[in-house]
Amino acid sequence: MRSIALITKEPQTYDSKSFLKAVSEASNSPVIIDYSKDSAYDDLVARAPQALIVRHTPVYLDKVIRLVKKAEEMGITVSASAESIRLANDKARVAETMAKHDISMPYTITLDKPDQFISEVTSNFSDKVVLKPVSGSLGRDIH
Repeated sequence: MRSIALITKEPQTYDSKSFLKAVSEASNSPVIIDYSKDSAYDDLVARAPQALIVRHTPVYLDKVIRLVKKAEEMGITVSASAESIRLANDKARVAETMAKHDISMPYTITLDKPDQFISEVTSNFSDKVVLKPVSGSLGRDIH
């Protein structure tokens, strides 16, 4: 029986342990592939799981994308494609893609220079504003 793998650098977290338990209860063999280790690529190839669930942090984004691309090449079912992971980690690209496909979302502007901030905000917004970095996660650096 082929396994279901979780790609994460934190196998000790509640989420990871819950994954292992749920997969085991479903009569499958759970596997953790730690993408922060140098052996992650070889582990993926050697274990060749049936499916790959992706949990990552932006610090390792390029490494995770390479692993997911390899999984896709191997015919492994992935929870999120390499391209969707790349897109989801760039808020400016998400806003552009959503607008291109006429999917509504809050009014969004992307600023290259911090000194543009005051004039853009006062010109475009009359109420509360949420400021987020273009890349990031877990609510860090949100004002």
